[in-house]
Amino acid sequence: MIQKDLSAYAAANWSRFLAPVTELSKGHQNQVPLVEHSAQLYSFDDICSALFSGKNVPTSADGIEITDKSVRFIEFKSGFRKKISRHNNFDEEKACCKAIQAVCTEYWDLFFNKQKKETNELIASIRFKALESYLTLEKQLLPHCPDAPEPIPVIFTAVIDGEAVENAMDALAELSGKRVTKNTSIARVRKALSRLAGIQDADGNVYCYDKIEVLSARDYENQLRQRSQ
Repeated sequence: MIQKDLSAYAAANWSRFLAPVTELSKGHQNQVPLVEHSAQLYSFDDICSALFSGKNVPTSADGIEITDKSVRFIEFKSGFRKKISRHNNFDEEKACCKAIQAVCTEYWDLFFNKQKKETNELIASIRFKALESYLTLEKQLLPHCPDAPEPIPVIFTAVIDGEAVENAMDALAELSGKRVTKNTSIARVRKALSRLAGIQDADGNVYCYDKIEVLSARDYENQLRQRSQ
């Protein structure tokens, strides 16, 4: 929780940083938006660049949504959805090596290990951005904000190109009291971020994030549409 009115500060100082979700969710390489929606967020990347004047700019979430009820960092990350999966769409016939007339297990083990490493790097990047975004908020922004009448929760939302069905399966498992599967991309990101929520200091005060969310792009887009109705 924070006890500062970031909403008033943002409205007075950050209007030039507003951008639609479609723009903020574009990947840096292919420029394809992960989510297409006209809802506007503050570009936290641009805020940090302006704040630090191009020197030692911290890694940061793509956007920040600020209301009277919450402060929410949002990071859009593509690369989790794989064209070839060991369990879902691995075609042994197409993967057959002509030289040995069989599947080369050594090659495909290396291929999937490389994909696993890339996924781990994506997860580490999201976690690092979550940490540095919060530190920037607490140490660089909140000291300039007036006090708020009520404490406001701080939320971190990661939006990834995992399948929406993965999130639904995890939600159903939690409701039924069953163990949530750990091999889906959404579950793995959620686990990596879970320790950043509800941390307490020596006096029992909660710091860092009050809530962590990990959503598929489709689920986040549906969430935005429901809000605009």
